[in-house]
Amino acid sequence: MKKIEEASTDFTYCVSVTGVTGARSQFSSNGTLEHFLRRVRENTSKPFVVGFGISTSEHVKNIWMYADGAVVGSALIDALSGASTQDEALTQSGVFFRSLRP
Repeated sequence: MKKIEEASTDFTYCVSVTGVTGARSQFSSNGTLEHFLRRVRENTSKPFVVGFGISTSEHVKNIWMYADGAVVGSALIDALSGASTQDEALTQSGVFFRSLRP
């Protein structure tokens, strides 16, 4: 963790799961992610964000208990998939981001 933090610039990106990226309905319930994020907080001084699989307001709420931000890449792509114009995409992205507020 220390080496990764030394190599990072403004923040560190943490991966929430092992495996492939993509939206998930839930994370592991055995506390592994929370334990990992606590270790990151204890061993780094820069802000850190968490990504991979985050797609709901509940995910964001849980991530924000431990991290400085949540990344919702695949979920945003899914939310924009039906947009046929830039204006539609902008509107859909606003709706999506508002839905993530805890």
